[in-house]
Amino acid sequence: MALLVGLAVGTMALGPLVQAPKTISTTVYSTKSFTETMYSTQSVFKTITQTEEITKTIHLTETETQTLTQTNTITRTITEVSYAPIRVPYKPDFWTTSPLTKILNPDFQYDAEEAGVLPCNDWCGDGIWVPRLSEGILPFGLVYDDTETVVIIHPLSKRTPARIYQWININSTKRYTLEIRARNVADCPPEESECGDSILVLKLATGWADDIEIARLTLDTRKGWIKRTYDITNLIRKNSYLSEAVDELREAILVIEIWAGGPRSDWWGEWTAIDYVKLEVE
Repeated sequence: MALLVGLAVGTMALGPLVQAPKTISTTVYSTKSFTETMYSTQSVFKTITQTEEITKTIHLTETETQTLTQTNTITRTITEVSYAPIRVPYKPDFWTTSPLTKILNPDFQYDAEEAGVLPCNDWCGDGIWVPRLSEGILPFGLVYDDTETVVIIHPLSKRTPARIYQWININSTKRYTLEIRARNVADCPPEESECGDSILVLKLATGWADDIEIARLTLDTRKGWIKRTYDITNLIRKNSYLSEAVDELREAILVIEIWAGGPRSDWWGEWTAIDYVKLEVE
């Protein structure tokens, strides 16, 4: 009898040691927010802040103690750049930042309703500025697709290119990305095998070293508009003159040349249109 009582007491004493722990639920709150800021060159500012509450439930045993704090803050800035037209008479707005970071008026926007010689403001050279590719403005027998604010270029001869150009300042520690949209706009029948091609050459010239050729493109009127983007940073850093532009800026000229040539006739339908040129510096 004493033995049975001892076993009963022992069982009662050992019971709490093997009992499964209780489980409780805890709700944890965290906040994630981001700020979205928009700027423009026309002094329009807009800030949007959003806050999102995140709720989750986790399971804890009564033998654990946990302190959970979670805060995520993300800030995102969006810069919206708009390019105002150049006024007539010309009021300089070209290169408004120092060091120079962008080519202004990349879409060749000017205050005019008629085609005319390219105003020598930011871009200069052998080009005709056109407010719109339409027959009423350019009766040359071109492709009229109503593209706005373009520059029309034609080689000066079979062996002499036409050029448009712009001065820029280079800092070789920066990253330079160039983008261009262009096409041959000769209005040639699709079956015509001799008409409607030209050569577009992009390059940097310094006057102190050999020119840096960025790209050489054959433009075929049947292929329409093409857009190309080039990271020219390494080309700049390999140039003996521009590579030294670390503590000071070095001048260079961004040049677009239009040559006669291509797989078809060398002198039949070399009309070339440049829609825009963008140079971004980071």
